[in-house]
Amino acid sequence: MSFMLLGILNSQASGGGGALFLYTTGTGRLATSPDGITFTEQTSPFADEENIYAAAYGDGLFVIAGVSGKLFTSPDGFTWTTQTSGFGAADIFSVTYGDDLYVIGGDSGTLRTSPDTITWTSRSSNVSGYRIRALTFGSGVFVVGAENGKLSSSSNGTTYTSRNPFFSSNDINSVFFGDNLFVAAGKEGSLSTSTNGTTWTSRTSQFGTDHIEGGVYGNNLYAISGDGGKISTSTNGTTWTSRTPAFGSSSIKGLGFLDGTFVAVGGSGLINSSTDGTTWTLRDRATGFDTILAITAG
Repeated sequence: MSFMLLGILNSQASGGGGALFLYTTGTGRLATSPDGITFTEQTSPFADEENIYAAAYGDGLFVIAGVSGKLFTSPDGFTWTTQTSGFGAADIFSVTYGDDLYVIGGDSGTLRTSPDTITWTSRSSNVSGYRIRALTFGSGVFVVGAENGKLSSSSNGTTYTSRNPFFSSNDINSVFFGDNLFVAAGKEGSLSTSTNGTTWTSRTSQFGTDHIEGGVYGNNLYAISGDGGKISTSTNGTTWTSRTPAFGSSSIKGLGFLDGTFVAVGGSGLINSSTDGTTWTLRDRATGFDTILAITAG
């Protein structure tokens, strides 16, 4: 989540009820893990060096998407089916699922929805002209986060209304949902929360001017990650505490959560896991030093 697309994710993501983490890279590779500790590279439907910007899970399907509107689905993370997104040459940067609807977003505010990932319908995102970098769903509401601090929300996935997240002109890189709270995060440490996706309140992220790239909710804990190898956590979305993962100065592009385990991924192919969001352990690389752009679980 809710499904977030992490990485310029933003396709920041969390999953539920399943038993598999899946991450994607900027070089067309992907890997899976049943526990968030040991990852195994799988055959990717993307070509070498193609960016897989987004990953999500919903209704029994993993969805990965990226460069030139490419979109693939899989029931297990191993066998992939090509789908036609309708994006043409435009890149897809985020995917989410909720209320029996898949939603994809990308270049120039392009937004499309589908009940089955096969037939897609174009929607007006109300962030036209700005790249959609993040999508999420929670409590009956879809939220769209985009460049230049643009944000919109929808109660049905088809009609979107512009909202003010108080980001000024800072890009929104991640939106996620947990425990009746939406969190939007992005450029220069910008962070806001909302209980309904409509009215937003600015918060202090502990990131200073470093960019926030990913976010997730799990184990009654909100977590955000980003530049400089930073992670902050919060029990209420209001007060945030800095943590020390094993990333050095590498950017943490995305966070995932499943079955009591958080996983952080990012630059130089680095992977960390944690059972409490506080203490993080470095894990073996599965795809070398390739930058990991997104992670999901389901």
